[in-house]
Amino acid sequence: MKILLDGVEVELRGFISLDDEIDKAFQHFYTKFFNNYLSGRQETIDLLLREFIPSVHAFFDRNQTNNPRQDAFFTNMTFAWKASLDAGYLLDAQFLWEQLVLETRLWENKTGSRVHKGSALYFWGGTALMQGEQDKGYFLVHSAFQEDQLTSGEDLPQTPAFNFVSLEYKGDQYLREYTQSVANYFQQFFIQYRIERLSQFNLESFREKFLLNPPNVSTLFSLAHSLAKMQNWDNLPAYVFNNDFSAQQQLNLIFDLTLVIDETIRASYPNATHHTTFITYAEHIAIHAWLNLDLQDFRGINRRFNQDPERVLFDLIHRLFSLNNGRRLTPLESDLAICYCLRNRAAHRLEALATIGAFYRQICQSVANILLLAVETLY
Repeated sequence: MKILLDGVEVELRGFISLDDEIDKAFQHFYTKFFNNYLSGRQETIDLLLREFIPSVHAFFDRNQTNNPRQDAFFTNMTFAWKASLDAGYLLDAQFLWEQLVLETRLWENKTGSRVHKGSALYFWGGTALMQGEQDKGYFLVHSAFQEDQLTSGEDLPQTPAFNFVSLEYKGDQYLREYTQSVANYFQQFFIQYRIERLSQFNLESFREKFLLNPPNVSTLFSLAHSLAKMQNWDNLPAYVFNNDFSAQQQLNLIFDLTLVIDETIRASYPNATHHTTFITYAEHIAIHAWLNLDLQDFRGINRRFNQDPERVLFDLIHRLFSLNNGRRLTPLESDLAICYCLRNRAAHRLEALATIGAFYRQICQSVANILLLAVETLY
C-alpha cells in the first residue's frame, strides 16, 4: 500500500491487502497518521482511531469466521505501533492496542461472534513489558495465549506467546530480547545445581522435559512470571530490601515457586488429588532422587522450624542442620527441607523472617535446585 507523506509517495512494505473497503480505510488512516500525528502532532491517536473504528467493525462484519484475515488486520496495525515506539510515544503505542482490543470486544459482544485477538494482545503485552509494567505484560500475553488456544484448538499452540513463556528466544519474534534475558537469568541457577547434583542438566534439557510439556499452562506462566520478577528484584539496590515488608514479599515470591514445584511433582505422582499435601510430594521426590528423607523426617524438621524458624532456616541455608539422630543433611536434602518449611510458613503466616531478607538469593537457589531436581528426576 502507498500513501503520500509530505507530497511524496511512500510504500508501506509488508502491508497485507484485505479488501477494497478496509484497504482504503487503512490508506486514509496512515496518511493522517504519518502526516498529522507522527510528524506534526496535529491530531491525537485517539481521534484517528475514532474515525477509523467504523471501518474496522464493518471489516469484522464481512469476516466473522475468517481468523487468518482477522489476524492480518492486526498485523497491518503494527505500522502505527512500530512508528509510535520508534518516535518514543510509548503510551500511545499501548493505547493503540488497548483501544483496538476494546473496540473488538464491543463488536464481539454486539454480534455474538469472536475475533482472533492473539496478535493484538501479544503486542500490547509486549509494549507494557518494555515500559516496565511486568504484571500487566504477563497478564496480556497470557490472554494472547488463550486466544491462540481457542483459534487453533490446541493445548499448546506454537505461537509467539508460547515461545515467550517457554523461554524460547530463537527466531524472529518481538519479545525475543526480553525472553532471552529471562532465560539467561534462569540459567545462572543451573550452575550451582549441577555442582550439587553432579549433573549435566541444562536449560535446553529443562525446556524439552518441562517447558514444552508442562503439567498445565498456569504452571508455565507462573514460573516465567516468577523468574521475571526475581530478575527485576535482583536489579534493585540492596538497601531497598532493608525492611520487613520486602522480606514478606520475598517469601510470597518463594511461595509462588514452591507452588510450581508442587504442580511439577503432582503431575508425576500416582493417584494425586487436591487433598494430597506437599509433604507427600516431598517424600515422593526424595525417594526418586535418592535423598534420605521420609515423612517422619519432614515432620520433625517442620516442628523444629516452627519452634525457632530463624535458627533452623539459617542452619538449612548454611548446610549446618542435623536431624534428631545427629545426621547432617546433604545440600539437596537441605534445599528440599527449605522448600517444605517455607511453603508451610507462607501458606499460614503473614510475618516476615529476617533470615529471608538476609539470605534471599541463597534461598532462591535452594528452591530452584528442587525444581530442577524434580524435572530432571521425574520427567
